This record gives sequence, C-alpha cells and structure tokens, in this order.
Amino acid sequence: MKSKSPQSTAVASGAGTAAAVHSGNGSSIAVAEPVAADLSVVLAALQTMRDGDFSVRLPGSWTGLAGKIADTFNDIVASNQQMAQELKRVGQVIGRDGRFDQHTS
Repeated sequence: MKSKSPQSTAVASGAGTAAAVHSGNGSSIAVAEPVAADLSVVLAALQTMRDGDFSVRLPGSWTGLAGKIADTFNDIVASNQQMAQELKRVGQVIGRDGRFDQHTS
C-alpha cells in the first residue's frame, strides 16, 4: 500500500467561474464551477484512500457543494478507517489465540 497524502490543507477553495444549470421547467440558476485545484485535491485524496491510507481528509473549510462533498468524503473515509482498525484487531485476536469465539465490543 502506498502512503502518499494529498496537500489538501495547502490548497484553498477559490471562487470558480459561473455556469448555468438548467432545470426541467426551463429555469436556470447560476452556480460556481469547481476550481481545478479543488478537483486535484479531491482526486489526490481519492487515490490516497484507494491505496489504503484512511487518514486522508479533505478541508473542512470548504463551503457550498464542495463543502458537502468534502464532508461526505471525510465521513466515508473515517468509517473505512474505523473498519480497517477493527479488522486488524480481530485478525490479531484470531492470529494470537486461534479463536473465533471471542465477542467484540
């Protein structure tokens, strides 16, 4: 497993360029497009998580849609980190004791 961390805390979320999103009823609203730097940070974080490093987090300072994506990503990676730690603990118990009957709590 590789252990590279994205520079998520070093890149600030900027104000992207405006774009129009059209709804089914013909109206449109202006939204900010993601800044390329933000997407680079998201990609680096996803690749880091894919490589097994569950300590990676996206900036909690992001707002709007980017902030919701960051919060969701951080929740998912935290759950994966917790599960990986529990699997490691269970593996150690089984490896040490050779037992499957130990209760987890």
